[in-house]
Amino acid sequence: MITVKSAQSDHFDVGVTELDSEHQVQVGLVIALQKAVAQDREPAILGDILDQLSNYTNTHFMAEQVLMQLYEYPHYDPHVQEHDCFMVRLRTLQQRYRSENLKLTDQTIVSLKNWILAHIQGPDRGLAEYLIKHGIGRQAARQGSLAVL
Repeated sequence: MITVKSAQSDHFDVGVTELDSEHQVQVGLVIALQKAVAQDREPAILGDILDQLSNYTNTHFMAEQVLMQLYEYPHYDPHVQEHDCFMVRLRTLQQRYRSENLKLTDQTIVSLKNWILAHIQGPDRGLAEYLIKHGIGRQAARQGSLAVL
């Protein structure tokens, strides 16, 4: 079910509860990875967090893309291109970490976090505004009919 939040409590809230919840998990995984790097945790733990981030991000992007298709979002193609580029970047990092023993640095993690936050504040905010403007969030909340996220 899609619901609309009345106030934006955090800088990455877009006003649609389900998107905001997923963004919180996504950013939380990046922060967990950043803390693990800062604490010099063992490589297996870093790899596991990186895998979780990649898998969750991919699932989140697919859910957004289904939502955009369902409601004929006019900016679908450029939005998906951003998703695809980030997933290539994230999977390349994942692969290099696993096969080349790439050292994860705070700079690398901050770069991932900055991309995610910019994407939330830009394209995802535009998607949320489109959904809200078209009454999709409120309608789905009343009907309880949408459970794609």
